[in-house]
Amino acid sequence: MVVATSSPIKSVQDLVAYSKANAGNISFASTGVGSGQHLNGEIFSKYAGVPAVHVPYKGGPPAITDVIGGRVTFMITNPSEVLPQIEGGKLRALAVTGNKRMKALPNVPTTTEAGLKSKGTTGWWGLVAPAKTPQPIVDRLAREVLEIIKDPEIKANLEKMGLVESPQSPAEFATFYRDEVKRYGELIREFKIEME
Repeated sequence: MVVATSSPIKSVQDLVAYSKANAGNISFASTGVGSGQHLNGEIFSKYAGVPAVHVPYKGGPPAITDVIGGRVTFMITNPSEVLPQIEGGKLRALAVTGNKRMKALPNVPTTTEAGLKSKGTTGWWGLVAPAKTPQPIVDRLAREVLEIIKDPEIKANLEKMGLVESPQSPAEFATFYRDEVKRYGELIREFKIEME
């Protein structure tokens, strides 16, 4: 969760207080309707009691530019998209949505540490293959990828980008994927999000 460094908001608690003092003037940016950023903004608005207007953009760069420029109050996005602006002093990180603090931002609390009841969603990437790929090929791909992400240099580069590896077997990832599809579907229905 980021705001412009020119913003008076320095913490999640500040954002909640600021929203109460500026009712109707709080907005959050996303990379589009139904995106993880959109869902996280809606989750935050609900659980923190911060009524905020969703402002969808066509991608991260224009959204981030408008947060930096103060045209949008805040954004919840992938750390790899905003770390350069945080390090460059253009954005201030208020919280991270994962279960633990990020090595790239050790002084930034998790949303739970910041006092939120719901931590929101966490972005992730996974490797998939066509449905009829023979199991031995799937197993070999999984073994090779798991070896690659164990490499200390790869791990260090992922951490620099604010990413954390989470190795899973093909069966574990399939279960995780199904659970995520179900959870996102429930959130989309709860917030009555309709794709344009």
